[in-house]
Amino acid sequence: MAQYQATPPILQQPVQYEPPLDQPWYGIGFGNAIVRFWRKYATFSGRASRSEYWWSYLFTTLVSIGVFILTNSINLFPVVSGEGRTQTNPFGIISLMTSLAFLVPQYAVSARRLHDANKSGHWLWLIGGLSIAGTIIMLAAIFQMVMWALFHPYDFPFRTGGGHLMQAVMVLLLGLLFLLAGAITNIVMMCLPSQPAGARFDRVPATAYPTGYTPQPGYQQDMQAPGPGVQYQAQPLAPMPDGTPDTDMQQQP
Repeated sequence: MAQYQATPPILQQPVQYEPPLDQPWYGIGFGNAIVRFWRKYATFSGRASRSEYWWSYLFTTLVSIGVFILTNSINLFPVVSGEGRTQTNPFGIISLMTSLAFLVPQYAVSARRLHDANKSGHWLWLIGGLSIAGTIIMLAAIFQMVMWALFHPYDFPFRTGGGHLMQAVMVLLLGLLFLLAGAITNIVMMCLPSQPAGARFDRVPATAYPTGYTPQPGYQQDMQAPGPGVQYQAQPLAPMPDGTPDTDMQQQP
């Protein structure tokens, strides 16, 4: 009569594991983060890890700086028509088009990063509102200074225009404070640690996966844990040191 015992399957050596697209990828590399950035162009549901967000942020920043330098270097050589008049260089609009192309996916990955920290994506209204308010205030201050200088060239800035100049400078500083507050809030929110409770923002429930488990922060995602309904393999039971059988185990013919 052979004796067998049910033992759980031994976990294999960790392998490179790519989680589903709607799940966060902790420890993702630069290249994979950029691929996910474009594949989830307008996906605001689900979660994104800190590494996925900051790699994407680095990518958009470097591209924007490169496009800005390229377009401005081209503008150093103005286009001259046959009549000798200087025309606007058409390459200057590339910088604007690049910023617009990055706008939606950048907000999408920011919302997913907040979800990973178990925060609502509505926090983006606060971050974006501070930045927009600061920009508007600064533009208003600059417009005030320019208009006063144009219509009162002899009074600006050292005579009667001194008070208007100080007022415009104070408004300009207020706009800078709003921009700074928005930038600090964004950095703090995007650096929040991952929370397993953030799975409530996933479009697909964790129970829908065949393994029955969703990788959580702090664990290796490449370790496939056994889920419900896993069949265990039977292995022969080793004899006891004294040669007597183990009566606690089931005996199978």
